[in-house]
Amino acid sequence: MITAFLVTGCTDTPSPRRQAVEFIQSWFALAAQGKQGNEYCHGLGLLKHPTFSCSDYLTEAARVDPASRNVVEVTPLDCYETVCGDFYQIEIDAADLVGNEAQELVLLKRDDGVMRLYWYRSSAMLQQQQIAARIEEEAAKDPLQAAYDELTNRYPTLYEYPPCLDTRVSSSTLMTSAKGLEEINPRRYDELAAQCSSQMCIALVGRKYAPLCPPQ
Repeated sequence: MITAFLVTGCTDTPSPRRQAVEFIQSWFALAAQGKQGNEYCHGLGLLKHPTFSCSDYLTEAARVDPASRNVVEVTPLDCYETVCGDFYQIEIDAADLVGNEAQELVLLKRDDGVMRLYWYRSSAMLQQQQIAARIEEEAAKDPLQAAYDELTNRYPTLYEYPPCLDTRVSSSTLMTSAKGLEEINPRRYDELAAQCSSQMCIALVGRKYAPLCPPQ
């Protein structure tokens, strides 16, 4: 059961915030029952955010211990990204079925007084999404840029030397033999840079790195 911070007065019609909490309680109950299918989510939300399906939402929500859920905040929103309407964002602290801390972020959209689940993320889903985004970003990188990032993450002082974008590897530009990541000595790069009459840069030769001295 969700423990909510909301206090309502003695009225026949619950406030929109209370409606939002009551709706998500019933939706979480469906998840716990193993329900699946797009009919349990808002169609526009699924269209705008296709990374996860409604069944994914329900499956992930079922991994959270229902008794642990505590509503932290309910925030009305006039718009969410490019869509405007009657939105309610709900932040929930909870724990998964084995006792690990978990957070849930829920977005509901109300149309003609009817609440629907527009978007759902658990902390586990957010982590999956972040990992996928990083993988996609790395895959989109130029091989030289990706290799340069790996090198400078390992040896931050080498940020001083840019990747070679317009200089070809040749006997006249190569300052020393190409070396693997584990073989590189940053101090040696500094020594070589002092011998270069222009801005020394770093090239990728196969899977190895080589400092080049571009012609002036």
